[in-house]
Amino acid sequence: MARRVGGGYVEGFVLAAGRLRRHAWCVRADGAVLDPMWPRGESAQAYLGVPMAVWFVEAFQQRTLTKTRFAGLLDARVQAERDAGRIYRAGVPSAALLDLGAEVPRTPGS
Repeated sequence: MARRVGGGYVEGFVLAAGRLRRHAWCVRADGAVLDPMWPRGESAQAYLGVPMAVWFVEAFQQRTLTKTRFAGLLDARVQAERDAGRIYRAGVPSAALLDLGAEVPRTPGS
């Protein structure tokens, strides 16, 4: 989906019904959330995550053989069993990070 809309893939958290949940979703270049996996009838109050380029996610899936039943790049089990903790140690490469959406205000009310 991210490739079709020219956006990115995001892993992080969603706030819904007062609870944080680990989740992944797609975004358009303007930061609009595209989340076909979110349950119908539930509304998400906020999304916060790490937006990544599609090419990086696909390369990760190929390197770690996780293309089917993909639990995510930041998943602890995937990192431990498939990626030797590379992302936990070195982070997502800066070239793979996307600058999407609106800037978060630095102080309340600004």
